[in-house]
Amino acid sequence: MYDIRDEVMRKILITFCVAAFVFSGCENFLISTYDIDDSVADTDYVWSSDSHGEDADADYDLIFDDTVVHRIDITIPNSYYEEMEEEMEDIYGEFGSNGNTAISNETPTFVPVTISYEDNSWIYVGMRYKGNSSLSNAWVSGVHKLPFRLNFEAFKDLYPETDGQRFWGFEKLTFSNGYKDDSLIRDKMASDVFQMGGVPAAEAAFYRVYVDCGDGEGPVYWGLYTMIEDPSDAMLETQFDDGSGNLYKPDDEDESTLEYFDEEYYPKKINEDEDDWTDIETFIDTINDGSLSGDDWRTAMEAVFDVDGFLDYLAINNTIENWDVYGCKAHNYYLYADPSNDCIFSWFPWDMNEAFTDNNQSLSLSMSEVRSSWPLLYYIMDDNVYENQYEAKLYKYFKDSDSDDLYDVDELTALMSTYSALIEDYVIGDDNGEIDGYKWFDYDWEFTDGLTDLQEHIEDRFDDVDDYLIGKGW
Repeated sequence: MYDIRDEVMRKILITFCVAAFVFSGCENFLISTYDIDDSVADTDYVWSSDSHGEDADADYDLIFDDTVVHRIDITIPNSYYEEMEEEMEDIYGEFGSNGNTAISNETPTFVPVTISYEDNSWIYVGMRYKGNSSLSNAWVSGVHKLPFRLNFEAFKDLYPETDGQRFWGFEKLTFSNGYKDDSLIRDKMASDVFQMGGVPAAEAAFYRVYVDCGDGEGPVYWGLYTMIEDPSDAMLETQFDDGSGNLYKPDDEDESTLEYFDEEYYPKKINEDEDDWTDIETFIDTINDGSLSGDDWRTAMEAVFDVDGFLDYLAINNTIENWDVYGCKAHNYYLYADPSNDCIFSWFPWDMNEAFTDNNQSLSLSMSEVRSSWPLLYYIMDDNVYENQYEAKLYKYFKDSDSDDLYDVDELTALMSTYSALIEDYVIGDDNGEIDGYKWFDYDWEFTDGLTDLQEHIEDRFDDVDDYLIGKGW
């Protein structure tokens, strides 16, 4: 049993720490200085270097094993849970009100919880709700399958014993609730498809989530989630040669368009304390440098940006129709400056629950509708050399029978079938079907229909690419 050695001194220390947080302007922690709840630590806590240690390698084979549906349990002290609910009500109104679903700029705050996975527990883990429309729409619709984040050392200043605490090598994890995805596999499918084309993408796996919110009801099944790694964590060390570079997550839907630089719209997720945005400012200036053209502009661009990798992303993204992206809204992308590659920026996608979806806002295969207000797309696709390279990538991935990189419609359909069979028992309830979980749809047949729609979409998009390439003379 975890030993809390000196309750009086602990509470005094925590009170001073919380006061320091408030004084410093950090508002992302819901801990009252008058109501410290140490029940978070009332659990068997066995620390090991592999499961909890800061120096452990990220165990992708275990945590992101996509051949099983994992189970994770979360215990939230009731006082903290009620504060989380009250905060959501303050932001979005009454739960289930079917009212305003406008996006809020207010970020929900962390509370300390206990995490249990298999035979291990992690204490004072930070948990907060996350998301834009996926969060607001769930709340006002009365669906308590809310997306959330975990940070395993969020409270290290308050609870020093969690300094360096990791979850099998991971510090941060996100949980997608499958908003607008009755199949519940789009996040995972999109991650796989991008990685198959050599495009960096966060790993994903399926998790059933149980939450005990301290109200006497015990663990409640919140439903099947897709757990996704945070790109600012182990991903950069595994998918790039050097993970110490600057990582940016532009996220203002109106202003993060790469038209002009403003620090506010291009927040760092790594090296936040280094007051230097020269790399991304130079990148944006190069995109919009009207004094350059042709070979000169391409040379300048390729000195700061992996254009070839971006065209891989673009060919795959436009084919699968991942619509909620740059070119429609200025979010859901990361930019990473890899020090091992002269700090040239790489582009990779994020938040892909609406991939493989027909939408009239989707980027077309021809990119003919792109406006100058999306300068990266506009200038790249206005360049004949890059336009030809983009078409060549469409051909390589979706038509060239001699290509080792060819995507096969049967291959993707088989992958879809594998994942749908894996999760089916957990979508409408727990593993024995006796406990209904939180879900988006009202009828179980909607899950089956969602899979049918996904399969038809895959087949149709292969046909669309074929027709487009034939029309372009490929």
